[in-house]
Amino acid sequence: MIPAAFDYTVVDSADAAIAALAEHGDEAKLLAGLADKHLKHYQTDAPAADALLKNGAKMANAALDKSELAAWTSIARVVLNLHENITRN
Repeated sequence: MIPAAFDYTVVDSADAAIAALAEHGDEAKLLAGLADKHLKHYQTDAPAADALLKNGAKMANAALDKSELAAWTSIARVVLNLHENITRN
């Protein structure tokens, strides 16, 4: 399971896609499992986390845990690509 340090309040406070996930237990469990998988991956593969975090218009905050930030980046990509976010009406 995801360590307690992996703060789900970020997910709870996200937009309508997260609200939709909360209504459907299976999807929320799937997202939690994916978060756990990605966190473990980036904790064991620091170069992969570094490579992911080098992308973007702004440098990652050096004070943040790189493995956790990389995992959240992956989860954000999943959420932003959900059907609820890419379709209108």
